[in-house]
Amino acid sequence: MDNKPRNARPSPEHNWLIETNSPYLLQHAHQPVNWYPWTEEAFRRAKSEKKPIFLSIGYATCHWCHQMAHECFEDQEIAAYLNEHYIAIKVDREERPDIDNLYMNVCMLMNGHGGWPLSIFMTPDQVPFYAGTYYAKKTSLHMIGFHELIIQLHKLYEQDQAQVISVGAEIKQALAQLQEQQAAGTLPPAVFQMAFEQLYVTYDNLYGGFGQEMKFPMPHQLLYLLRYGKFHDEPVAQKMALNTLNSLYNGGIYDQIGFGFSRYSVDETYIVPHFEKMLYDNALLLYATAEAYQVSKDPFYEQKMRELITYIRRVMVSPEGGFYSGEDADTEQEEGKFYTWTKEEVLNSLDEELGPLYCEVFHITAEGNFEGKNVPHLIHTKLADIAAEHEMPVETLQQKLEKARQILFEVREQRTHPNKDDKILTGWNGLMIAGLAKANAVLQDEGVELLAVGAIRFLEKQLFQNGRLMRRYRNEEVREYGILDDYAAVLWAYIELYETTFSPEWLQKAVHIADEMVELFWDQEEGGFFLTGSDAEPLLIRQREMQDEAIPSGSSIAAVALVKLARLTSRADYEEKVITLLQLGARTINAHPEGYLYLLISYMMLTEGTKEVIMVGKLSEEQRQLLSSLKKDFLPNTIYLHCEDPEAYKDIIPNITDYQPAETGANFYICENYTCRQPVHDPKDIQQMLDR
Repeated sequence: MDNKPRNARPSPEHNWLIETNSPYLLQHAHQPVNWYPWTEEAFRRAKSEKKPIFLSIGYATCHWCHQMAHECFEDQEIAAYLNEHYIAIKVDREERPDIDNLYMNVCMLMNGHGGWPLSIFMTPDQVPFYAGTYYAKKTSLHMIGFHELIIQLHKLYEQDQAQVISVGAEIKQALAQLQEQQAAGTLPPAVFQMAFEQLYVTYDNLYGGFGQEMKFPMPHQLLYLLRYGKFHDEPVAQKMALNTLNSLYNGGIYDQIGFGFSRYSVDETYIVPHFEKMLYDNALLLYATAEAYQVSKDPFYEQKMRELITYIRRVMVSPEGGFYSGEDADTEQEEGKFYTWTKEEVLNSLDEELGPLYCEVFHITAEGNFEGKNVPHLIHTKLADIAAEHEMPVETLQQKLEKARQILFEVREQRTHPNKDDKILTGWNGLMIAGLAKANAVLQDEGVELLAVGAIRFLEKQLFQNGRLMRRYRNEEVREYGILDDYAAVLWAYIELYETTFSPEWLQKAVHIADEMVELFWDQEEGGFFLTGSDAEPLLIRQREMQDEAIPSGSSIAAVALVKLARLTSRADYEEKVITLLQLGARTINAHPEGYLYLLISYMMLTEGTKEVIMVGKLSEEQRQLLSSLKKDFLPNTIYLHCEDPEAYKDIIPNITDYQPAETGANFYICENYTCRQPVHDPKDIQQMLDR
């Protein structure tokens, strides 16, 4: 926590957020509210002046955060009241997920729902007594206005301290009980089917995805379904995953002109998105697309991988090689302005043939599908039928549409672009590196590998300080200790890089970061991982978080990675940690398996077993071709280890020197349940053994 003393507003033009380097906090730096960042000075002032704290949490690309800022925090009357009666603190949830996670749990406990902006009212001791999300300035039939709310809550704080203390005590007790719910138990084999059935009940047979209103792409749902379908002989599961991914790519949630996914769809059809684009969504959907290709061998997914990588390379890569965090939903204070089109704009941009054709294929109408404008999409489009109507081959139609896309892209480039959240977050970069490495296993494209390696080199250079992994980089400033999610995502990245390149460097670094992760985050008394390290700033409670949200939890990612690493290195202690973690979460997982899908993937690896392919010696050309082919197959529980020189691995795999190379080419040792068969080196024999 920053403890720089701040005794008054620094100037009439700006507040204390001006001293920060967070894009989100800087968006609020010139507001009349006397905002503080999360600092010791802010809490000291609250205590000395006996004022409650208003804590506002959001992020730079959040549309409703912008909306509340314009309505409330730029309002002079509201600002004057807050400045007189509260200490106001702003937190960027992406820089301080520990704070966000804690108070989001509070909001969920108090209201049954949450979201951003997150609005918390608390004592100077950080104990909350009221929680909410977005508020308009004035009271309506549906919601109390923010101005009235801050007046009422200040009166409560001043006149009924007993009530404030009572509510705070109840919240602290409820938070403690959330941790206690993680009590040891066992997971029955039926838990996999239970999770599938929960997904099946909410699955949208018409449009794919889950639920019938707003739809958030959650790629770990797709990863689970692909594995469940394979190991439990349930083709419906894989069909659900592929149909969902197809709808995502055909919908307006996918930028049909410039590529990349928006955060979520506001409708069940995936046509109208909430336009912000986040690095983590695109990273995990890239990973899911690579696995969809492995399952189906459909070239559609290869094309979409290349498009996503094109978007990332064009928009999200910093000059130093790291990946930016996201792009805003708004342009010039208007949601989706950059991305939407009138029919007239499309027709004026294209020629007499391409204009009407593009409008027909991508459903561009005079009425529009979003506030009088159009989000281009392919939902309900059947290219074969349109090609037949126009008496042309599908390939010709696709070529014409690609020409139209390129023209519209150049036209759109002349518009004012959305703001970019240019901070670089360690965990999200780890996810993108893992996604790129996975895609490269299929694409086998040197440029994709270089993109991934460049990003990991950036993390190693800038975000390790004195051996400690940090969370955020921006403008040469590094801040905040990395949380579990950061360590787990970087571990995942190292493992994927190793399985793509077979460079021993990545495996050595995976072992190192895994050991550091266990040292910093493992609960030595009860088991499981804490969200924050043993050296982190203490909050109300030290949280453990297993449940997946928009992305898998740090515990889930760590579990899957540790199972893989255990099998790669013969480190039984890694696997023991995962077993303990699963036992700790058994009660809550059994009650709601759909919320722990990525963690269940680690359990599926343990119950179904893994197959280790240990290749010792220099691969022959035939063996290299076989391995290239194997990487394109969906073999999620098959783990590859290639030691051209076993001596390079002996420090991390002590028994590796027991494996011998062949006289020509490499020996392939196929191992299951810590038992290896006799080595083979003929590609036909290798394939037969893998097929058993």
